[in-house]
Amino acid sequence: MSYANAEHDRMLAGLAEGPTSPQEEEHQLQLATAVLLVEVMRAEPEVRPGEREAVLLDIKRLLAL
Repeated sequence: MSYANAEHDRMLAGLAEGPTSPQEEEHQLQLATAVLLVEVMRAEPEVRPGEREAVLLDIKRLLAL
């Protein structure tokens, strides 16, 4: 399994648990946004080498994942 697929699966797993607080609800919204971004990126047929991993690292940094 590639790094990108593993991160995608980890993000989806985080959404399945359900929010327990307003902060958790905000975090889940961020996770959902990240998953959608990854799905759009995966649909792009012309992704340059390293581009997918760079985007995932930026998502993790920006959303504190």
